[in-house]
Amino acid sequence: MKLTSKSKWAAMISMILVGAALTGCGKQAFDVSESQSALQSPGTYIIPPKVDVLVAMDDTGSSGTIRSQINAQFPSFLKTLDDSRWDYRFASIPLTRDRNIAQIVPAKYDSNWGAEWTPAFPGASSSSGVLSSLFRKPGNYSDFASIAINNSSNGLEPGLETILKSLNASSSANFLRPDAMLVVLVLSNGEDTSRVNYCYDRGYAMPCNDGSYQNSLNFFVSQLKAQKDSAAKVKFYANVPVGQSDCTNRFPSDGNRYSKVAAELGGASFDICKQSLTTTLATLSQDLKAQRLNFVTSYLFIAQDANPDTIQVTKYSGGATIQIPHDSVNGWSYLGYQSDVYAIDSPVLMNRTSGYTIRLNGSAKLVGNDTADVKFKPAGAVASH
Repeated sequence: MKLTSKSKWAAMISMILVGAALTGCGKQAFDVSESQSALQSPGTYIIPPKVDVLVAMDDTGSSGTIRSQINAQFPSFLKTLDDSRWDYRFASIPLTRDRNIAQIVPAKYDSNWGAEWTPAFPGASSSSGVLSSLFRKPGNYSDFASIAINNSSNGLEPGLETILKSLNASSSANFLRPDAMLVVLVLSNGEDTSRVNYCYDRGYAMPCNDGSYQNSLNFFVSQLKAQKDSAAKVKFYANVPVGQSDCTNRFPSDGNRYSKVAAELGGASFDICKQSLTTTLATLSQDLKAQRLNFVTSYLFIAQDANPDTIQVTKYSGGATIQIPHDSVNGWSYLGYQSDVYAIDSPVLMNRTSGYTIRLNGSAKLVGNDTADVKFKPAGAVASH
């Protein structure tokens, strides 16, 4: 179809108008769809705090009941950690003899989960994780059953020594993370004898009156605290005999030393003869939840460099939706790319992260279960007029 002279002029005028619109403000402007650095739904942006949980399980001949209980209970315990959004690693060791960590169950923030991997935050790398040879899903974790019975301990139980050696071993480097909390749980129907000199009194072995009992206890407490840059990151729990009550068809030793370490390291003690492992793990879970409520998150991370003029930060706190302003006192600041920033900075430094970083200032910080999402346009994009 041929255009008439009149229609040719109309087409030219239309093209001129379009061109003028595209060159407004002296340069080309264009719309770029916003990126939302949140997970599936608004309010789910939160960096999961890290915790490494080590179970030291009695491997003496009378530990059969303990072994069956932990095997049955630990899947639900891990589910509780999942539900509370912890970035955890879980492993176990025998209590009375040295052995490297053989299996590790990590949360789904670990890249070994493959298609089930969940980014810890938008733009998080999937390259980090435990050694693939150590990785286990909860349903494939068999380490409790594979811990052999030690029949050569001759009544000694160097539990604290074994735990410390395991934590200090080079093989633990793939389990322990410097920016994570450490939780140690001891399951034993005996008493720790690490570095204690024993003397015989009327046929009974008793700690000698040479200071070795208290000096060794002080040593292990200090060494456990030294595993982290802050002692507040270390928690110790003991499920042991209390008051020498008989629960294993023999007369157990009071697990007094384990209980004292738990008291020093902000954990708790439980009577293995009177309280079920379910109670112990439930209390541990509740303590971790309470600890989590104290965490203050001061940094958010986005997947790519952003145009600061387009950033929008929304905070969800106690059912309220709060638009966070761009403000260096009680709002957000964009820092660009930062290396090794601790996302959680109170009450302890945790979750060291690198990425494109938004700092939350003052009242804008996330406390406990607060969450946030971030919307932005990539750097270089200019919003349309």
